[in-house]
Amino acid sequence: MEKSDIFRAVISGISKSSDYPVSLSDIANSIGCRKQSLYSYFKNKDDLISQSLEYAGKNIRISDFKVNFKESVFDIFRKLCLFYISIFREGMARDYLSIIMVLQEKRNRAHVGVDDIVYMFETQSFFILNELAERNRIKGGSHLEYLSHLVALSILEMICEYSDDERAEYDISKLAGFLERALSDL
Repeated sequence: MEKSDIFRAVISGISKSSDYPVSLSDIANSIGCRKQSLYSYFKNKDDLISQSLEYAGKNIRISDFKVNFKESVFDIFRKLCLFYISIFREGMARDYLSIIMVLQEKRNRAHVGVDDIVYMFETQSFFILNELAERNRIKGGSHLEYLSHLVALSILEMICEYSDDERAEYDISKLAGFLERALSDL
């Protein structure tokens, strides 16, 4: 048994369980070992969950998002939202986000991981907005940071709140349309 097997069992167990906390016995049973064996790898349950989250965060694979800066602001941000939604709706990324939301909801760990995800979305959005400003497609300025944060929080909400693609698509279009109007009015 390798640590990565344990991490995957923890991630899967928490993301699929509606009654967090998942017990160490459940985790041990899911990987075919005894509960005491887990203590040879981890100090306690908090250590196990913390290391599992770190493992999941490091093992999320996100391919590069290619931006065609000749497209409209609407199309660029619509594609960015759809890109992140598709990533965080499957595999390790979905489970990681699910765990973060479960832990935050149960107030076991304040904002664990959420800030990192929002920062990732925000950084990507800011890069795109900045590049559009440098190409004179939009007006640059301090408002780009605010808009980047707005985009990041909107994407996170769409991923977490909607399993319905039609509703997400509707809100993506509203967000992208808002950005296009806001940036053209400046």
